[in-house]
Amino acid sequence: MREGRLVTVADIGELKAHAPRKLELHFDGPAPTGAFEDLPGVRDVAVHGDQLSLSVEGSLDTVVKQAARFTVVNIESREASLEDLFLTFFGADGSAPVARDGRDGRDGRDGEPSS
Repeated sequence: MREGRLVTVADIGELKAHAPRKLELHFDGPAPTGAFEDLPGVRDVAVHGDQLSLSVEGSLDTVVKQAARFTVVNIESREASLEDLFLTFFGADGSAPVARDGRDGRDGRDGEPSS
């Protein structure tokens, strides 16, 4: 619920499917800077020596295929936390987040949340 309106009705599995997954990729040498930033669903890319961390929303397929172009030593994957799930629906500042289709959760006519 947000502002007295129902935001979504879904079980926890459905909610987790829409939340970003955090990955850490460890390479046998310096992490390939810039190789992952433009992939669909990828954000928060950071490189620390031979380690690259990122968040992925949706399929991991393109990330795994891109990583396979390099020598990967280890991959660590973490599911979204309850806080990450909450922020998916409410945004970091409590406002309506931008949906996958680019809408902001409002109906575009009067600035009120759509029903």
